[in-house]
Amino acid sequence: MNNLEYIEDYFKGTPTPDEKKSFDERIQNDTSFAEEVAFYVSGQQAAADMANDERRERFRQLNFNQRAAQPAKVISLRRAIIYAAACVFLVAVVMSWLFFKPVSTEKLANQYIDSQLTTFSVNMGAHDNMQEGLEQYNAGKLEESLKTFESIYKNDNTKDLAERYAGISALRLQQYDKAISYFEDLSTKSLYSNPGKFYLALTLMKRNQAQDKERAHILLKEVVDQNLEGKDIAEQWLKKM
Repeated sequence: MNNLEYIEDYFKGTPTPDEKKSFDERIQNDTSFAEEVAFYVSGQQAAADMANDERRERFRQLNFNQRAAQPAKVISLRRAIIYAAACVFLVAVVMSWLFFKPVSTEKLANQYIDSQLTTFSVNMGAHDNMQEGLEQYNAGKLEESLKTFESIYKNDNTKDLAERYAGISALRLQQYDKAISYFEDLSTKSLYSNPGKFYLALTLMKRNQAQDKERAHILLKEVVDQNLEGKDIAEQWLKKM
């Protein structure tokens, strides 16, 4: 199926929520496809308007005398020009909506997690519990890594790195309340480099419940204003949200 058939089937059918999501993501990620959608929409509107005009014109021709025929051609040409201008305007509106609408916060969170939080560096010469937890995490054994990091932190709550990794493990497991609890606590500590607020915002973006986006926006702004860890990414996200 080519793009035109796919687009036509989408607009003339009843797409499922998954199909709508897939269609929207393709518009955001594929410029040429987005242009085809815009021109399809404008073309459909123009075709509908022209069809209506032709029906009205035929009706007038049946009721007007021979003298009225020539002015009707002038009117038809004028309307054709108006339709062309309207199509250009509609394309501009559709393209503007496609390319400037806010990006989903959940999508931003997923992209960051996939690119930055799938593995962590391991000290090959060390064999302590922290390294064991990192090895479990890197192997995708997230439940085991969470237990390991939690055990380390419970035995010594000054080990902020264990709290950080416990929160990230919980986030990857979609245990959002637990991740939020760890990151909220981490964000209150006086550290040289504290990612607590950034990871808290990330968790809210990923969870994507009511009010999460607004709270994440506030936290990201604080990360930027206070020059906290994650500032560069926070600035990029604020421009897209």
